Amino acid sequence: MNQQRMLRRWSLFGKTPRPQGGLTAAAESQGDDIPMAVPKKKTSKSRRDMRRSHDGLPTAGISVCPQCKEPKLPHRVCPACGSYKGKEVLENKSE
Repeated sequence: MNQQRMLRRWSLFGKTPRPQGGLTAAAESQGDDIPMAVPKKKTSKSRRDMRRSHDGLPTAGISVCPQCKEPKLPHRVCPACGSYKGKEVLENKSE
C-alpha cells in the first residue's frame, strides 16, 4: 500500500500511523491507538434478565435417609443418625 493511501486510511479514524519500530512503552501503557468496543444500543432490562436466566444455581435435591427417614442431602452422611449407605459412620449424638 502506498504512503498516501495509508495516511488517508488512518486519517479516517482520526489516528496517526504508528512508528516503524513499534509503540514506545509510554504509548503502549496509554492504549490511545486501540479503539474500544462500545455497544450501539443500551441492553434492556428484559434482554439482560433473559440472558441471565440460566445463571442461577439449581436447588439441591433432598433425599430421605433410609435409616431414620429424616431429610438429607444426597451422597452425604445423614446429620440426624450419622449413617451413610446403610453403615453408621458417625457416632450417634443422642446416645
